[in-house]
Amino acid sequence: MQRPIRIAVIAASVVSGTAAAQPMQHDHEHMDHEHMDMHEHAAMATPLGIADTRDASGTSWQPDSTPMFMWHWMTGGWSLALHENLFAGYAAKSSDRGDDKVTSINWVMAMARHAVGRGDIQLRTMLSLEPLTVGDEGYPLLLQTGEGLVDRQHAHDLFMELAARFRQPIGDSVGVELYVAPSGEPAIGPAAFPHRFTSMANPLAPLSHHWQDSTHISFGVVTAGVFTERWKLEGSWFNGREPDDKRYDLDLRTPDSFAARLTFNPTADLSAQASWARLDSPEEPEPDISVQRVTASVAWNRRTGDRDLALLGVIGRNAPSMGAATTAGLAEGAYTLGDHTVLARGELLEKTGGELALPPGMADRAFGMASLTAGYVYDVTRLGQVVPGIGAVVTLDIISSGLEPFYGTRTPWGGMVFVRLRPPEMAHRM
Repeated sequence: MQRPIRIAVIAASVVSGTAAAQPMQHDHEHMDHEHMDMHEHAAMATPLGIADTRDASGTSWQPDSTPMFMWHWMTGGWSLALHENLFAGYAAKSSDRGDDKVTSINWVMAMARHAVGRGDIQLRTMLSLEPLTVGDEGYPLLLQTGEGLVDRQHAHDLFMELAARFRQPIGDSVGVELYVAPSGEPAIGPAAFPHRFTSMANPLAPLSHHWQDSTHISFGVVTAGVFTERWKLEGSWFNGREPDDKRYDLDLRTPDSFAARLTFNPTADLSAQASWARLDSPEEPEPDISVQRVTASVAWNRRTGDRDLALLGVIGRNAPSMGAATTAGLAEGAYTLGDHTVLARGELLEKTGGELALPPGMADRAFGMASLTAGYVYDVTRLGQVVPGIGAVVTLDIISSGLEPFYGTRTPWGGMVFVRLRPPEMAHRM
């Protein structure tokens, strides 16, 4: 089957499958649905009254006011939810190392939550068809590195998350949390980029991903934490090895790495975190090299009627046991007004010649670079329970003179035009 036809079949199956599920629709335009949603939420209280909109990827937190896009229904005392984000389109990059491709970036996530005493248990699975729709060669993304690819972004594994989380209050103001995942996310960095509202409308991964949240798919994670209404302190024991190029299995190994994260949500609109991790042997080709990673981030969101502005700033630093330490910073934002979303991202980072597959004599040399991204998405209409949109993102990279001979320019550019399918927004609850 030709790849464009294959992508169309996959998109059609997602639409038909979600429409057949017939979950309850939540829409700001229909107050009766909002009241019904509020009644269900009251019947499924959360520990310490923490808003369920605070939950992001893994055990990370985001601002309580963050919009939530999902299908949701209740049955037998269980709160069930289904998230999905699917992009299909044409990606291209200029320069001597650029390329173009018809591709699809996608994921679907199912969650089930049930009360346990004053606490709750949540079961989660997150799946991606990118091993099929992106493939082993990845999609074009100049200056991107990781998991054996250069100037391309790798596909995510089929099993992005298989996890269970248990939370239980141990008083009126303190609770404990346990997260166990054969595939999941340790307590490192902010919410992973596929989950962040600031990047959810952008199909292209950040170049700084491997300094900030590359561990969002780790095969073997145990995280324990203690939390209050505003603070959470947690620690993880996990498998630090990056996923291999076999995208359909679980790369389970004995956990060998550690992480700690402190998160603070002082208001409904603000969330900040700082984390430290030691990744033992993260890269299979360099099994004797470990990496210490430090991150800090601040996320802010403000909701006003049908308008929402979200901003995020994050910095990460990797210090390998052999080789030069490098730093990467990212700032991104998304502004939504009704059916219109405008997004922007800026990055400053360093990458070594070894990471960029330059000649051996340049392997330990660090090169500075910047990347700027702007985009727009228009949600066209409503197809049953699915919201289709059309959009585009444009990127401009600025690289040092030392890289110009390999890329043919100091300002390579590119982007992607796409269609997107997502669930409708739930009535906002706080």
